[in-house]
Amino acid sequence: MGKLSRQIFLFLAFSLSVNAQGLKGGNENEDILLSDPYLSVLYQRGSYLIYNCIDGHWVCSGKAEYESCRESRNIALKENQERLPCAPIRKFESEKACNQHQASLVNAATRNRFCLHPSNSEIEVEY
Repeated sequence: MGKLSRQIFLFLAFSLSVNAQGLKGGNENEDILLSDPYLSVLYQRGSYLIYNCIDGHWVCSGKAEYESCRESRNIALKENQERLPCAPIRKFESEKACNQHQASLVNAATRNRFCLHPSNSEIEVEY
């Protein structure tokens, strides 16, 4: 390899290294999944706690998803649907606070009666 080729190779290697560090934002411990504003195609990250009755899971999401859940739940209630699509639980002061509360609910493994229409929730009693 000639001297010029070696210099070009070193320059390119250095450039790639600098660009890779710039993409990381300088923090080597940063989890790229946590920096993504979207949890999935359905949810943005946020401080609004929702229970998805269809998929059976808790999620800390954004305000838009929270409002959408509230609207679809109200429609289901008006139509007297037995099973409701979701439950908008509450807004927390931060996403971190929401995630902590979500973890406590997941670990508690509680039965989520708010997925049933209120007129049917009294009928299903577990002993």
